[in-house]
Amino acid sequence: WYNVVDVAELYHPWTLHYTEIRKDHPRLKTFVTVWDNIPYNRFQPGVTQAILEQATGFIARSRLAADCLGMYVDAKRVHLVPAAVDTDVFKPSSNQERKRKRKKPVVLFAGRVVWEKGIQDLLFACAKQDWKLLIAGDGPYVPYVSAYAESAGLEVEMLGAVPHEYMPAVYGQADVFCYPSIPTQGWMEQFGISVIEALACGLPVVASNCGSFLDFAVESLKYEEESSLVTLTPPMDFALLRN
Repeated sequence: WYNVVDVAELYHPWTLHYTEIRKDHPRLKTFVTVWDNIPYNRFQPGVTQAILEQATGFIARSRLAADCLGMYVDAKRVHLVPAAVDTDVFKPSSNQERKRKRKKPVVLFAGRVVWEKGIQDLLFACAKQDWKLLIAGDGPYVPYVSAYAESAGLEVEMLGAVPHEYMPAVYGQADVFCYPSIPTQGWMEQFGISVIEALACGLPVVASNCGSFLDFAVESLKYEEESSLVTLTPPMDFALLRN
């Protein structure tokens, strides 16, 4: 039998199951990992409150998620453990000389190709610019991207869904990484793992100043030099994004 179980989020029935079985297995410790960073978002009647009461503790994957959890439970039960990347795998490319010789910079986006990731704003920002846009990911907005790129005369290369082990090579092709997320009624960017992968690969990052990306602004107060690679812009402002 397990001694420790880690389950996800505050609204899943299986999370409730693993917190309730502690009644029969008192040595079991159940920790709930939480990404959600909107207070009281997706709370489920009869599920969420029981999880909050019965879980041993909570693992917050961002500062905002920890702040939300602090509204529901004693802060001593909340442990802030941000996501991380393997810097032996994600590291600066050796192709710097080749990058300097090419004629146009490459802007990279890696993630779901959907409205809330701001892919349309990235397209607008690239319009009439002498840039190449590289997109690693899949989603319902792929046909829109293709149609817009053709009509606006953009150079866009769609890589589709890229296996994770090949992503370091993709980051190595880019000059800058862009992740212009847009908050919705029930979702804000919860972490954006590709942003820290890009940073680990030495790329400057332009991202939206919303959701858990705001953690970069907080960290910049402590680590100014390390955070100088990150520029935050307002969501949906494609002109400022372009600049």
